Amino acid sequence: VGGEGGMGAAGGEGGQGGEGGSLGDPCEPACARIADCAAGDDWCPDLGPGDVDTVVTECLEICTPEQADFINGAMACADFMGIIIGSSPEFGEQCGGEEEACAEACGRLGDCAAGEEYCPDIGAPDREGVVEACLTACTLDVATFINGTGTCAEFMPFIISNNEPFAAQCGEMLDPTTVSCLAVYDATCETFGACNVVIDDGMGGSFAFADACAAGRGAIEGGFIPCGGEMDDYSNRAAVDACAAAIRATPCEAVCSDQPSGPPAECAGILVVEPAVQMCEGQ
Repeated sequence: VGGEGGMGAAGGEGGQGGEGGSLGDPCEPACARIADCAAGDDWCPDLGPGDVDTVVTECLEICTPEQADFINGAMACADFMGIIIGSSPEFGEQCGGEEEACAEACGRLGDCAAGEEYCPDIGAPDREGVVEACLTACTLDVATFINGTGTCAEFMPFIISNNEPFAAQCGEMLDPTTVSCLAVYDATCETFGACNVVIDDGMGGSFAFADACAAGRGAIEGGFIPCGGEMDDYSNRAAVDACAAAIRATPCEAVCSDQPSGPPAECAGILVVEPAVQMCEGQ
């Protein structure tokens, strides 16, 4: 049987830890995230997986801890790539894709401007002019910002407030309630106008409903008179659109009936209107 092993020597005391030990450079994971996003399919068409090391190296040369903390705390590429591209022209040029990004962004801007909610002075016929003007001034950082949003509401107020020429072209932005109310107003004007509804002016005369519509809309958009009544509820836009569609579908026989029925059933809970007999010329 072998002899008993000797007792090991007592271990030396561990050295004292240094003050405030480092947790690592936050720029390393941040730059790795930027490189991964840049090499993906959504942000930098001129960069691919083979460029990751170059992007990381160049990023580490200029990265600050504050920038790194912001990037490391972001949930997705969309939360920081637009800012990175916009704040670094060199990286933006390296990233590429300005023409494609601007085409997409300016198309979205044109669609939102020509819609009903943001630019009362711009309509569908003006869309192409908006797109062309946008393409002339577009930069990759702005395009990236617009393309990274999901809805008009996420970028239109910012664009309008930061671009005075566009804001002047756009006109004063209407509040959502007025926009919804005008959807019903326009439907009523279209239908009542087509049915030749006339209004008693209370002084022994009358005037065509259609003649009052354009002036009324201008007064509403200018803030001179409110749209709708105090009891009307335009908060549900889908319901408002269904109400407007029902008004447009109402035949003149119903509009001009001697048996008043009030607004269509689809407008219940939206419009608070007392039934009224309509006077219709030529019906």
